Amino acid sequence: LPPSSKGVMRLLAYAMQGRLSTLCTEPDEKAELMPADLAASALIAVTAHTSSVRRNWYNKETEDSENLSQIVLDSEIPIYNLVSSNQSPLSWREFFVCSLRHARSVPFLDTAWYPHLTLTPSKLWFSMLFYIFHLLPALAVDCFYTFTENPNVVNSKISRVYDKYTSMQKQCEAVTVHTVTSQRYQDNNTQALWRTLSIADRTAFNFSVSQLDWDEYLYTLARGVRLYCLGDSLDSIPRAVKRMKKLKLLHYSCVAITSFTIIMIMRALLKFVLF
Repeated sequence: LPPSSKGVMRLLAYAMQGRLSTLCTEPDEKAELMPADLAASALIAVTAHTSSVRRNWYNKETEDSENLSQIVLDSEIPIYNLVSSNQSPLSWREFFVCSLRHARSVPFLDTAWYPHLTLTPSKLWFSMLFYIFHLLPALAVDCFYTFTENPNVVNSKISRVYDKYTSMQKQCEAVTVHTVTSQRYQDNNTQALWRTLSIADRTAFNFSVSQLDWDEYLYTLARGVRLYCLGDSLDSIPRAVKRMKKLKLLHYSCVAITSFTIIMIMRALLKFVLF
């Protein structure tokens, strides 16, 4: 993704690549997400509607310009909120689970690890997980390449993994204002505007959130990120799938070994304490 791209979608791209494994998020909170094409259609419809209303005011009050100004000043300025939580709610858990499921069906060539994401509303727990999953391994990689005898590797981008993940952690913390707590918006004006449109206008400028199929949208999103953001051709999917199978096996092997090690350590501690 381009450096100017920020927010949840950039973090989702990291997760799709297996580069992000945890995020500070309230899983059951509603995600206020909106496809850009719906927002653009709503903007055009609002502009056309506002222009029509003001033209009617002008035609009605052409003989009294002062009265026209008073009408405009006294009228309440309408606010059009385009939100998904009222008509097509989607939780953060559903959003990330569905997105990663589709991403695993069309994996990227440069996938770093098997795509998975641990969501937690606790900032402390998130910091601990981020350190274990990312900062500690990144520090180990940097140390390895720092002490290597090849000076070209030391000066390469690989030797700055820790800095990259520190920046990623700041991005994760920046979006918590949206992912941990949510604000409720009313979209009555937007729904009323939709009802005033003709069938032709609804087809040309469709911004009806109630008709939004999130599963279909996220299916398209995964392929769009792969093709247009990361530059991976869809022809390379078979090779990426083979790589994904190996990463999946490696991931679950690490999970099994780690779980077994933790169980054995706890068992040894219990024996030491009790006996």
